Amino acid sequence: SGKRRIYVIRTKSQGTLLKYIGEINSYNITLVSENTSHDDIVLDGSEIDSIYLVVRSIKVRAEF
Repeated sequence: SGKRRIYVIRTKSQGTLLKYIGEINSYNITLVSENTSHDDIVLDGSEIDSIYLVVRSIKVRAEF
């Protein structure tokens, strides 16, 4: 299972994020971006409202 899983994370201070989850300990969670030019975000666990695992994504084609 080398594939990392992506999550939607609803937070109190950062809004809704689409991130990988890095390290989790008793107090903090590290959120990792696909884009390596963005730094990891370390949040206190109390900042997290909810976490959802993305199980499928779809492409939507706009018709104009």
